[in-house]
Formats: sequence, structure tokens, C-alpha cells
Amino acid sequence: MTWTEAVVVSHSLMTPDTAVIDLAPGERPELPAYTAGAHIDVQTGSGRLRISPPRNRFPLVTARRHLLFADGIGITSLLAMVHQLDAEGGDYTLHYCARSRTHAAFVPQLKERFGNDRAATQPDAAGVRQRPRGIRRYGLDHLRRRGVNGV
Repeated sequence: MTWTEAVVVSHSLMTPDTAVIDLAPGERPELPAYTAGAHIDVQTGSGRLRISPPRNRFPLVTARRHLLFADGIGITSLLAMVHQLDAEGGDYTLHYCARSRTHAAFVPQLKERFGNDRAATQPDAAGVRQRPRGIRRYGLDHLRRRGVNGV
């Protein structure tokens, strides 16, 4: 695997568990290109920061309409997809919940940029855990664990 040197430009804490880190190229003129939903690995040590090439096991595919469901930190991949769909004029709705308001990253930004019609947020989903008997909820992680294709 080829690693790329990077420099931290800014760092901000979104929730107690989530930070946003903006990177800039280190020794190369630019960072590797990535697609919405891609992830990188990060190595630190000896005062250096290196990133892996982006890999995307969860790509945004062409569709007439997109329904995006995120829970907790799962918002990070979908946030990039929402930005891409918005820029392309795509038809989508994002549904996002978290275990508490404290752990709901990006809610103010989502509301400001996309409004309630595009981003339905439930930043305090504690009530979802105490659901009536016979009701099931499914998030992306739940579907992935069960081998649902395309998730």
C-alpha cells in the first residue's frame, strides 16, 4: 500500500466521540481523489501523519431517488453523499438519529444547509430503544451484519 504524507490544517470536536480533521498535502502537490462514501486509514508516529489511498466499499450509485439512513457515526459517509447529491440536483432524503443530542454530529450543519425536507434528524433517539413489542428498527449496520446486498 502506498501511503501519502498529510498535514493537519484544522481540528474541531463535533461530539465527544467525533472530530473533524481537515488535511492538506504534505510532500505531494495534492491528496488522492476520493468518492463520496470513501474511507482512509491514518498512520501517525515520529511527528508524521500518513494516509492510505481512499477505498470505497459503500459507493453512491445512480438511482431515481435516494433514501439515506444513518445512525451515530454512520453519518460521515452519508454526509459526503448528501453533498454530492445536492450538487448534482439528486432526489434524496436523509434520515439520521443518534443515541443522544451530545452524540449527534453535524445536526446544525444539516439543518442549516438542507432543511427539514431533505434531512430528517432525530438527535435524541433514546425513545427508539424503548419501542413497543413487535417493532423492529433497522440501520445500515444491522443490514450489513445480515449480508443485505448494496448496503
